[in-house]
Amino acid sequence: MRTFAQGLVGDSPNTLQELETVIKNVLGVATSLIGLAIFAMFVLGAFQLLTSGNNQEAKQKAWQTFTFAAMGGAAVILVWLVFVFLKEFTGLDLLKFSICITGNKDDAFCGL
Repeated sequence: MRTFAQGLVGDSPNTLQELETVIKNVLGVATSLIGLAIFAMFVLGAFQLLTSGNNQEAKQKAWQTFTFAAMGGAAVILVWLVFVFLKEFTGLDLLKFSICITGNKDDAFCGL
């Protein structure tokens, strides 16, 4: 009796277009996780500050956590602003990920 793994492999081989979709999804999830991590750091800093009491060392650690969270958020916003600046003034859209395989100059980066 023969068995085949049907439904696991498509009729056609995988293409770079599918890789583009995977990378877009990974970058989208990574962006969300970065925002969640910054929010979690603010919550952690607030908890540390509330539970520090009169301990100056604990208060300093809490404010340091706030500082790192703010620096991380500022870095993310700064990178995004640089990408928008490059798009507006040079036409280079770094916020749109695309793999050029057709050689068509109308595609994303094919004309560069």
